[in-house]
Amino acid sequence: MVQEICIENLTRNAFIDSSSNGDVPNVFKKVDILYSKFGVDDFDFDFYNKTPHSGLETNVENSYSNCLLQLYRFIPSIFNFVIKTLAEDAIYDDFVLTELGYLFDMLVKGDGKHCIASNFQRMICGLPDAQRLGLLNNDGKSKDEIGQRKLIHTFNRFLLSKIALDEQVLYNSQNSRHLDMLCGVLTETSLSSMYCTLNHKRTTVFHCIDINTIPPPPIIPTHITILNYMESSMNKIAQC
Repeated sequence: MVQEICIENLTRNAFIDSSSNGDVPNVFKKVDILYSKFGVDDFDFDFYNKTPHSGLETNVENSYSNCLLQLYRFIPSIFNFVIKTLAEDAIYDDFVLTELGYLFDMLVKGDGKHCIASNFQRMICGLPDAQRLGLLNNDGKSKDEIGQRKLIHTFNRFLLSKIALDEQVLYNSQNSRHLDMLCGVLTETSLSSMYCTLNHKRTTVFHCIDINTIPPPPIIPTHITILNYMESSMNKIAQC
């Protein structure tokens, strides 16, 4: 009887999606997988995932990126673009774009069974740029909340920039045309001087934008949207 009550409480508490003290709700916390002598087959993944969509195991390096990988997997345009590249001949072994395609394909064919992004993460760990940016993380945790947010933001910029470079090499092109069409933001940087006739303009494509925080009301109108945040982040004037 006591055991049945404990199991019932565990089931109920595991899926709590709110918190009154500011802590991360249970449903969003990382689940530590404790293996027995039978290995991964002894862990009840179906208890946490009753959907036909496959999840990613967290007992690998850089598991903090699982949420971002799943996000891109469920964006149809990006998913189709990445999967389509598998039909091309990758001439290098460090193509993030191709390895991401294999990961997406595995998640689809998994049909709700758990998957592990070991090959993808192993390749990420071997990239010098990933090491230089501090993206390698054994347990998926950071020392503080700010560091954790910075980590996933940096990984997102790194991932998109690497995909763009891989597309150029894969299709022998001078630009990442497909990715630019999907999430590229065309920006123009203008340099001018008050003391001479200098006037230089440069056009760049960004695949991700760091959204700035707008001052709270009443400094600005209360009826703001995401477009106001994007405009505040993109339209900047710097004097030097």
